Amino acid sequence: LHYRGDTRQPDITQLLDIYDDTNPLSINMGNPGLKPSFTTNLSTNFQMQRRPTYVEDSLGYTVPKAQRHWSFSTNASFPRTSNSIGTVVTYNETTGGRISRPENINGNWNTRAGASFNIGLDTLNRWDVSGSVSGSYDHRVGYVNLNRTAIPDRNVTHTINVSPSASLSFRNKWLYLSLNSRLTYARTENRLQASNNLTTWNYSY
Repeated sequence: LHYRGDTRQPDITQLLDIYDDTNPLSINMGNPGLKPSFTTNLSTNFQMQRRPTYVEDSLGYTVPKAQRHWSFSTNASFPRTSNSIGTVVTYNETTGGRISRPENINGNWNTRAGASFNIGLDTLNRWDVSGSVSGSYDHRVGYVNLNRTAIPDRNVTHTINVSPSASLSFRNKWLYLSLNSRLTYARTENRLQASNNLTTWNYSY
């Protein structure tokens, strides 16, 4: 089990107390009140495999015993960011111009997990089969201004990715053959912008 924390300071240009109206229809502001973002990451991993067994041969030498190999591993992580720095856009309803200003945003986090295995199908370890599956979920917060008003709306984007794979292989002293396949599923949903929702499937072999 591992824990890590990282702090990211705002850029100096974001902290400047400026009001750049060089283009009256696209005004940029700084934000001296920005706080540093802080990301925590809790992660874990686990591995296990078959250990070799040694026996004595007819000459009294210690040699590895012929046996099928296998291994298994799994991992997971959970990063979370407080005070993420993003750009919030508001509109001047009188002039129609936009005002961009960096702000601290909370609610961003994601989680990832995966597992894999490998198993020998014979004691000579010529044939083996392996597989894995990985997945992630992202919870992303931002602000959109669909109606071009002085108050933006809080939007949440959910992204899911799942990717299983499998492989069958054969090897000897002079030949190696492998059959591989992978499937990837991805789904993105926006709370306020349903037109941007997207689902994709990809398959490779």
